[in-house]
Amino acid sequence: MIKELTIILPKVLPIVRDQKNQDIKNDFSEYNLYFSNMIYPYSEDYDIQIACEYGKNYGDRWCINEFPNDVTQFPLEISVYGNYGELLKTKSCTVELYEKSFNESPVSLLCIGDSMTHNGTYVTHVATKLYQVLTKGCRSFNGLIRHEGRGGWKLSDYFTRYEEQWGISPFLFPKGIDNYYGDVAFFEQIKHLDGNTYSYTGFSYETPSEGQCYYREGKLYQRGKKEDILFQENPEFEFHFGKYCKRYQIGKIDIVSLLSGCNELQYASYHEAEEIIDSYLSYAKQLMASVWEYDSSIQIIVNLPVLGADSYSWGCKLNCWSSLKQYNYHIMCLGQAILDEFDGMDNVFISPMLLTIDPVHGFPVQAVPANLYHPTLVNHLSNWVHPNEFGYRQMGDALAGVVQKIRTK
Repeated sequence: MIKELTIILPKVLPIVRDQKNQDIKNDFSEYNLYFSNMIYPYSEDYDIQIACEYGKNYGDRWCINEFPNDVTQFPLEISVYGNYGELLKTKSCTVELYEKSFNESPVSLLCIGDSMTHNGTYVTHVATKLYQVLTKGCRSFNGLIRHEGRGGWKLSDYFTRYEEQWGISPFLFPKGIDNYYGDVAFFEQIKHLDGNTYSYTGFSYETPSEGQCYYREGKLYQRGKKEDILFQENPEFEFHFGKYCKRYQIGKIDIVSLLSGCNELQYASYHEAEEIIDSYLSYAKQLMASVWEYDSSIQIIVNLPVLGADSYSWGCKLNCWSSLKQYNYHIMCLGQAILDEFDGMDNVFISPMLLTIDPVHGFPVQAVPANLYHPTLVNHLSNWVHPNEFGYRQMGDALAGVVQKIRTK
């Protein structure tokens, strides 16, 4: 856990630059590092200085939107000074610039996550910003962009939810069973919906095929020609990436992207968070192991989860439960823990979504009265954790840079 002034910054920042030598400028790119998202604890009294040959220090962020044509990487150093000029903290990284090309070979991307992945905007942004990105997954709302996003889910849910409860994990299979259908209650929800479109739309309805095992109320049954038979009681389940790919005919996967942390930490107290973060890291390692057991060439991206919006929006959603400051502290601790554990690991890359989303203009806004008696309307952020379209696109910029780095590699 963070116990002193900390700058959260990965070793490498991959950025997708604009197209070089445009006769008519129509391809633009911008990349931001917001200081309040990367420095903990943050204070506007700090003097934050950037040592970098490119980009601009706007006081609240470092921004680059004009790119050198003859440079592909350069160093960046951020330093935090106190009120009397004392250096409090410094950290550096390497910025890498990547171009996109019409002639690139396709790259396949599987995004796993919570409601921010369920929303699909950042996934769509990656697929449209870059060329030839094929998104994978069981879920799609338009038949084009696919993912494994489930609102309200934690990373641990993908390892535990084999029984219908607002969805099932597609990665869980009974031990020793290859031909597995799933929980019939889940597919019945897909068929009928019953008004709960959020948890069940985007999935395909199907029925068990002959010889296929399915789960119902604690037991495994096997579909027969004339009637189904009881196959096993109280089956044990395991996370199995290879069986997932075969069961859902996913095809070749080049990159797996993971974004989680919001649901793990928004209700966590100060004394619970460290154990929750340790659990997250453990599940992330198990996911990686299962992916590489299936295909050791798959590259994995771990996204740094984003901060919450503001205290007003937090109170509107969660009343007096937890607080924005507590949540943001825990998200920063998780971000640093991800860097400590995975930054520089073979076949693992860090996507710094946490750093790149505008903390003010990256979230929905609503005008509300100042109080019961005063008619003045005050603008407040209106969603406690979910960005607006523009914030999601900034998250997509962070992920796109890493995808393009992997593709180039």
